[in-house]
Amino acid sequence: MNNMLEGREGTDLLIRCIAVGGKPPPDVSILDSLLGSRPSKTQEVSYRIPLINRDYHQKSIVCQATSAALDNPRKTTVHIYLNLKSLTPIFNKNQVSTEETAPLTVSCTSYGSRPAATLTWTIGGNDVTSSSTTSPPVRESNDTNTVTSTLTYSVNRTHNKQNIICIASNSIGSVSVSKTLDVKYAPDITVTSPIYTQSDVNRIVTCNPSGNPNSYTYHKWQHKSKYGEIIREFEGNNTLKLPDAEMLIRYQDSGEYVCTASNGIKGRDNRIEQTGSGYVTVNAEPVFTSDTNERLKQFGEINKDVDIYVNVYSIPKFTNFEWSRDGNPLTTHSSVKYKTSSSPTTVRDTIHGKEVQLESYNVTLTIHNLRKEDFVIYTVTIKNGFGNIVNPIILESSSAPEIPGNFSSIKSADTIVTVQWDPNVDWGHKQTFYLQYRVQGLLEWTTILIGEEAINESKRRRTYTLSNLQRGKAYELRMYAENTAGKRSNVTDILIVFTGCS
Repeated sequence: MNNMLEGREGTDLLIRCIAVGGKPPPDVSILDSLLGSRPSKTQEVSYRIPLINRDYHQKSIVCQATSAALDNPRKTTVHIYLNLKSLTPIFNKNQVSTEETAPLTVSCTSYGSRPAATLTWTIGGNDVTSSSTTSPPVRESNDTNTVTSTLTYSVNRTHNKQNIICIASNSIGSVSVSKTLDVKYAPDITVTSPIYTQSDVNRIVTCNPSGNPNSYTYHKWQHKSKYGEIIREFEGNNTLKLPDAEMLIRYQDSGEYVCTASNGIKGRDNRIEQTGSGYVTVNAEPVFTSDTNERLKQFGEINKDVDIYVNVYSIPKFTNFEWSRDGNPLTTHSSVKYKTSSSPTTVRDTIHGKEVQLESYNVTLTIHNLRKEDFVIYTVTIKNGFGNIVNPIILESSSAPEIPGNFSSIKSADTIVTVQWDPNVDWGHKQTFYLQYRVQGLLEWTTILIGEEAINESKRRRTYTLSNLQRGKAYELRMYAENTAGKRSNVTDILIVFTGCS
C-alpha cells in the first residue's frame, strides 16, 4: 500500500488492505481515523467511503494485521489526499458599491481548492472576466490553494441592482458567490404637468428625479421661454405651485420649466447639480402681441398694394380669423381686391414682466391697388375655442418725406463740422433726420440721428454739430429724412468738408 492515497471529493473511495502470506492467515482490519475501526476479515479486507468529503483530506487510514503468530499487530499507514473543489469564494467587501463615474474595483478569493481554482466573473449575466487580473496561487500547508482575482470594470446606472458573481472552478467542480451591485449615480430628471386652461386656478409642475441614492436636495426652479431666456425663478421642492394670476394672463405660464436637484453624486458632466425640464401648456384665448397694439395705425400709398397685419399669440392655434371693413365683413375668397393669409412668426414680447422671444402667428390682409376710399378702419377677429379677440387697424395714406433742403456746411474746425438743413414736406407724419458721413475714399458710411420734427411743427432751419472727427481730413456728408410710416426720402447730394490741421 502506498503512503499516499489519492481521491476525489464527492465520489466513492475504495480502500483495500491485503496481508501477504502468514500462517495461520492473519485477520486484517482497517482503522479509520474519523470513524474508528472497521470490521476485519481474513487475509484481505475492503472498505468503501461513499461520496467522500473534504474532511478526509490528509487524514490517515491504518491497515492492521493480527495473528497468533505475531507478538504485535503489524500496521501500515497511508494518508488520503483529495482533489477538492474550492470553498465558497469570499468578496473583499461586504457591499459591492461604486459611483457611476468611477470604475468598480472588487476582489474575490478562493480557498481550499486542489488543484488551484480558476476565477471568473459575471455582471448581470455577462462575462466580464477579461477585465480581471488573478494573482498566482498560494500553496497552503494542507496542500490546498488560495487564489485571488481582482475585477476592475466601468459600470453605469444600468448595472445598479444587477448581480455580480465570482465563480471558482477546477476539475472537481464550481462554486460561486453573488452580491447585488450598488451603483450610485446622479439623478436623471424629468418635469411633468397636465395641460391646463386659463380657468385653472391651481397649476402644478412636478419634478421627477431618478438617481441612487434617492434622497434629493432641490434648488431653484426656472421658467424659460422656448428659446431659453429666463423669465422667472422660484424656490421649491419637487412640486412647484405656480403663483396665482388673473385669468387673462395665465397664458403667460406656458413655457419650459427647469428643475435642478442633487443627491451628492457627480454626474457624467462632473457636476453635482443636475437639471431636467418639461413644457407646461396653458390653453387660453388668443392675445395680440404688444407690437400689434403699437400698430393701430398702418400706412399705404395710392395705386400700390399694402399688407396690414397683426401678430397674435394663440395656444391652441386659432381656428379661424375674419376681416371686416368699416364694420362690414370682407369677402376674400376669389377676390381680386383682397387676400388673407397667416403664418408662424417670432416677436419680442413681455411675459411676466420679462421681454423674451415668443412664437406667434402673423395674420395679414393684403389690399391691392389702393384707392382713396380704401383708407378706412379694418377689423380682424380671431377665435380659438377659448375666446375671441378683436383688433381695429386704421389705414392711412403715406408717402415718403421730401429730401431735406439747403443741406450745407456753416462751420468746420480741427475735429468738428456744423451743418444746416431745412425740413421739407412730411405728408402728415413725424419726421426723423439722419446724417451719414465718412472719410473720403472709404466705402462704409456712419449713420447718426441728428433731429426730429413733429406733425404740424412750424418749419424752421435746423443745425447740427458733428464732433470727434479726425484732423486734416476730407469728409463726405449726406442726409435723409424718415417718417413714422417707415418711409425714407432719397439722400441729399454729397457735401465735402475739410477739418483743420492745427
